[in-house]
Amino acid sequence: MASARHTADVAVRALEALLAEHRLRYVEATELSITRHRAGRGFSYRDDRGRVVREKDLITRFRRLAIPPAWQEVRLAPDPCWHLQALGRDALGRQQRRYHDAWAEVRNADKLRRLIRFARALPRLRASIEHDLRRPLDEPDGLCATAARLVDLALLRPGSEEALQTIGSRGATTLAPSNVALAGSEIRLSFKGKSGKWIELDIRDRLLARRLARLKETNRRRLFRIEQGDTTFALSCADLNAYLQRVARAPISAKDFRTFDGTAIALWRLAGTPLPSSGRACQRVLAEVAREVSARLHNTPAIARASYIHPAVPQAWLAGELADERGRALLASRGSRLVSREESALRKFLLQR
Repeated sequence: MASARHTADVAVRALEALLAEHRLRYVEATELSITRHRAGRGFSYRDDRGRVVREKDLITRFRRLAIPPAWQEVRLAPDPCWHLQALGRDALGRQQRRYHDAWAEVRNADKLRRLIRFARALPRLRASIEHDLRRPLDEPDGLCATAARLVDLALLRPGSEEALQTIGSRGATTLAPSNVALAGSEIRLSFKGKSGKWIELDIRDRLLARRLARLKETNRRRLFRIEQGDTTFALSCADLNAYLQRVARAPISAKDFRTFDGTAIALWRLAGTPLPSSGRACQRVLAEVAREVSARLHNTPAIARASYIHPAVPQAWLAGELADERGRALLASRGSRLVSREESALRKFLLQR
C-alpha cells in the first residue's frame, strides 16, 4: 500500500507543477459553490449562502461557458483560475463539465507523461498480471488480475457505481454475470456503455474464459465479487486502479489501457500514410483514423480524437515527422510476448519525446 501511495504522490506532484505553470488550481467538483436557477427566460445564480450573484464579471464568465439550458443541477466556480469551471447533468442524466481554457494544455501535457509512464511499465505490468492469474479467485489479487486481463484485452472502461446507478452503464468492475457469454475460449460481452449504446464485443482467451466461468457460477448480481469468510469483497474501480499501480510500480490507471491503445492505433496508421498536400486532405485522413480508433474503443470519432488519441501523434504527422525514415523505423518495430508491434512502436515514439 505504501508503494501505491508513493506512485500516486509522484503523479500528483507532476500535475501540481503543470497547474502552477499555467496559474490554475485543481479543485474537486464538490467545491463548486455557485448554483444556477431558472429566472424568467434566463437564469440567475446564487452563492453557497443563497444570495443572488450580481457581480457583472462573474455573470459574464458564466455566460461565456455556454452551458446548455437543458442542463440540470448546474454548479459553477466562483474563481476564474479553477481548472473546473462548471458541471451539471444533461437530459440523459449524465454528468457534464466545462473546464478552464488552459486546462486542455495542462491535461495534454499530463496525459503525455502518463502515456510515457504506462509505456515503460507495460511489460512489467502484463508479466505481473500473468503471474497473479495463477492465484485463486477468492484472493483479491487473483480477482484483480482477472479484471485487469479483461480490461487489457477488451479495452473496457473500469466502470463506476455512479454510472451504473444513474444511467445504467457498465464497465469491467460493474459487469453482471449475465453480461458475459462463454463458449470454450470465446468470450462475448454484451452491456450498456457510457454513451447509452448497447455494446457487444468478442475476445478470445482460454485462461480468462475459465476464470470468468467460475465467477459466473458463484455470483448472480456482480461478476467480480468474492466471499472472504464472513465478508464480501466486490471489486471497485478504486480497487482495480490500486492493484494496477502496485504491480506496475507506477501511477497508472485502468483508463490508460484505452488511451495507450487508441494512440498506438493512430500512430501505426499515420506512420504508414504519406502527408497529403492540402489541409483538407490531411483532415480527412485524421478523421478516418479517429473512426478506426472509435470502432476499437466503442465510442464516437469525436470522443476518440479528443480523449484517446494523444495530440502529439497527429501533430508529429502534420509536421512531417512520420513520413520519412522515422516513420519507417516505427513500422519496423518488433513485438514480443508482452507487447505488440503497434505498442512497441508507440513506446519507441514516446520515449523519444
